[in-house]
Amino acid sequence: MGFWDEGAIIADRGTGQYADHDRVRTIDFEGKFYRSRGPLNVPRSPQGPPGPVPGRGVAQVHGREPGGCKMMFVKQPIVAATEYEAKARFEAMRNPTASQLESSLSHLSTHTEIDFSTFALDEPLPRDMTTNGHQTSLASLYHMGGTVREVATTWLHHYVDETMVGTPDRVAKRMGEVIEEVGGDG
Repeated sequence: MGFWDEGAIIADRGTGQYADHDRVRTIDFEGKFYRSRGPLNVPRSPQGPPGPVPGRGVAQVHGREPGGCKMMFVKQPIVAATEYEAKARFEAMRNPTASQLESSLSHLSTHTEIDFSTFALDEPLPRDMTTNGHQTSLASLYHMGGTVREVATTWLHHYVDETMVGTPDRVAKRMGEVIEEVGGDG
């Protein structure tokens, strides 16, 4: 069970209503090191709650060698039939279409609870923004570019690892090297 019930997202442009507040529950957690007030600003995925991701402890409980359970860190590989095609796809991300920029700004708005559609693309990112949303995401935006357009463009490819751009064999080999080097266990 998540904090957003099925059907919570209404997304009615006519009325301007994004969600049915009766179908979104709050977290309201206070612990020793942090506290969280209000609802989680990440809606449920279309398929519902995610399945469990086995970590070392879970692997051991199920009789597996804990070191044998590997996970890849958050990276976005770009894979294509040829190196040239993969690099062209990556370069295209650096010059996004209007639709891609809109999508990027929408993601930023979701993470920070700030309506980025109200800012001019080629103006500096306002320095006086505050949020009850994801504080770390907001702080990181100031390192992604000077203008709203630059920030939105960087956001589109900030998980891309340039060493993981290429053919399936090349990217798979590089992923294996990373796992070997850093352990890739979370």
